[in-house]
Amino acid sequence: MIDTEFLSRISIFSSLNKEDIEQLSKLWKPIQRDEGQLIFKKGDPGTSMYVIREGEVAITVWNEDNQQTVLSIFGEGDFFGELSLFKSSPRSA
Repeated sequence: MIDTEFLSRISIFSSLNKEDIEQLSKLWKPIQRDEGQLIFKKGDPGTSMYVIREGEVAITVWNEDNQQTVLSIFGEGDFFGELSLFKSSPRSA
């Protein structure tokens, strides 16, 4: 579970009332990743979204020459992975 005050400050949840935030907080399972550890890769099934409690996450892709390109960097309070939930499609990056 994640604290409701933190969730209520996330832009995508800011319009929810207190009761909805409380219910939502019960669904969250905190995870911790080490620096450089993969969270998901392009093509994986989209079964969850992620909200960053602390630290940073870089969204990257690899090209055919095996070179990495950073698409975005997210920090505390940012979220990612939500599009696959709404579209029922594989991860796009």
